[in-house]
This record gives sequence, structure tokens and C-alpha cells, in this order.
Amino acid sequence: MSPLLDAVAANDMQALAKHVVGASPRELLDALGAACLAPAYTAFMAIAATGCLAKTPDDIYGYVHLAVEGGSVHIVAALLRLTGIKLALVRVTLDSEVMTPLLVAAITGNAAMVAFLLKHNDMDVDGGRTKDGNSPLGMAAAHGHSSVVSQLLAAGASPRHRNLDGDTVLDLAQLYGQTSIVALLMHHERTQKTSGALGLKSRIQQLRQASSAYQHYSPNDGINFDAIESRISLLKVRASEQCLRASMASTPASSSDDERFRSFF
Repeated sequence: MSPLLDAVAANDMQALAKHVVGASPRELLDALGAACLAPAYTAFMAIAATGCLAKTPDDIYGYVHLAVEGGSVHIVAALLRLTGIKLALVRVTLDSEVMTPLLVAAITGNAAMVAFLLKHNDMDVDGGRTKDGNSPLGMAAAHGHSSVVSQLLAAGASPRHRNLDGDTVLDLAQLYGQTSIVALLMHHERTQKTSGALGLKSRIQQLRQASSAYQHYSPNDGINFDAIESRISLLKVRASEQCLRASMASTPASSSDDERFRSFF
């Protein structure tokens, strides 16, 4: 290893300050990646202070993934702050594999990191795929990360996602013998079904209440519809007389206009 990488590995800030001076851009970036993985926040900030991040816009996503893998929420937050990139846009595609910060965190099982990532409202909870087509929830289930599985389910991750072999998240948990995850997924499924049934029942009750509140009148209800019709006819006659008097007091209207007007009543 280079003296700069040795300084990062040892978290020796004096040696780091000495060797960072005159280091090539490549050496600085290698040291930055090492600080992300260590994780070594102080060393990371010292290296970032050289301005090396501004020179690597195409590689920055990879460093975010290194920081997520390293497990330091502070380093990830610093990367986002210093570069101004949006977390939802961070993804590295290689053939059929699409790596995202959430997928990396799900694989490592870092619940604190997952919680930090999910706080970003634009984060796609199902975003990212391994080369086998597994989602973040699928990888967390396969590795037995109960806390992360719970977090992802609570955030709306789909347990019905199938990988390229057609395996669901539950299939993966069973395949790798993750009994606690199997129980967790089955409980979630039952809860969803119960919640859906309760929602449907509530909707039916609302419709029934609305139906009972509506009063339908028929001729057998004792309503005097003849009196109502007579009242409507009287109102029409009065309106017609008023309009006729108004037309006589102003410019006479044509007979066709008068007939057309009265046809509305």
C-alpha cells in the first residue's frame, strides 16, 4: 500500500496530513474510497478538503456505495452535502445488475443506514437489482437481516417481487433457511389481508349508512303530489304574466320570440 493508504488504515491524521500534500488525483481518490470503507470520517473529511470530489463527477456514485458499505451514516451524509447529488439518482449499472445505496445497505444489514436512506422521500424502496434480479428486500431476507426486512416492509417494499429464477422474497427466505424471516413475511401477509378485509368492510358499512340515510318517496307514502303539481303550474302562470307585462312595457318582441320564451315553462 501507499503511505497515504497506510495513514488512512491506521487513522493516523499526522501521517495523512503529510502524505496528502503532493498526492496525485488518483492517489487521493483511492484514499477517499479507503476512508469510506474503513470507515474513517476524520480522514474522509481531510481528503475531501483537497477538492478531489469536484474532479470526479462520473465516479461519485461509486463512492456513495463504498460509504454505505462502510456503514458510516456521517460519511454518506457528508458526500451528499459536499456534492449536492440526489440520493434517488445514485445507481451503478453493470450488465443486468443495478446497484443502489438501499440495495447495498440491505445486503450488509445495516439497520441504521437503511433508516437514514429511507428518510429521503424520493428513495425507491424497491430500487436496485442484483445480477440474479433480487430486490433489496429479497437480499435482506436471504441474508437473514430481520430488522432491515421489517424496515423495508414498513416502507412499502414488495414481498411479491420475483427474481430472474421466479423466486419470491418468501421463497428466498425458505431457500436459505431464514426461519425468522419466513415467520416475519407470513405475519406481514396475514396483516395485509386482515387490513384489506377491514378496509372493505368499513367501505361496505359506509355505503349502507349512506343508503339508509337516503329517503325514497313513492305515491304510497302519503305525499300529495297533486298539490305540488298545482303549485308548480301556478308559479309558471305567474312567471309568464310577469314576462308578458315586461315585454309590453318595452320594445315589443316578435310573436315567435314570445312563444319561444313561453315554451321554457
